[in-house]
Amino acid sequence: MNQPNAELLVESFVKHYPSSTKRNSAFFEVANYYFENAKYSYARKWFEKVDRASISKSNMESFYFKYGYSLYATKKYKAAKTYLKKVEMSETYGSQAKYYIGFMAYEGDDYDQATEYFKQVEQTEAYKNNLSYYQADLNFKLGNSQRPLSWRRHS
Repeated sequence: MNQPNAELLVESFVKHYPSSTKRNSAFFEVANYYFENAKYSYARKWFEKVDRASISKSNMESFYFKYGYSLYATKKYKAAKTYLKKVEMSETYGSQAKYYIGFMAYEGDDYDQATEYFKQVEQTEAYKNNLSYYQADLNFKLGNSQRPLSWRRHS
C-alpha cells in the first residue's frame, strides 16, 4: 500500500484475476489502509466491496467497527448504527461503538438512548472528558437541571 498508485494496482489485480481468493483480502487491506489514514470516505468505498461472507472470524469485529465508523464519519448514521451495534459487546471495540452510538442518538435528539449509551462508557478514560459536556446538556434537556450532574433518566 505504500506504493504510488496502489489503489490502481489493486483494481488492476481484481480485474485481471476476478476469481482469485485474494480479491476479498485486497479490498479489506485497501479499506484498512484508508481507515488507518483517516480517509473515511475512501475506506467506506473499499469496505463496501468486501464480501462479508468471506471475512475470517478473526477479522469480523474489525470489519464491523471500521466500516461502521467509516459510515459514521461520512454521515451515514443509520447504516453506521447497524454495524456499530454488531460490536457493542466486543471487548476490543465495544466502548468505542457505544460512544458513537450514543453520540448519534444525542445528535438525533434521542436523549434517553444517548444517556443509556454514555452511561456505559462514562468510566472509559478516552471519553471521560468529552462526556461531561454531554452529561450536563442531557440533564438540562431531560429536565434534570436542578439535580446534580449524573446520568439520570428523565422520570
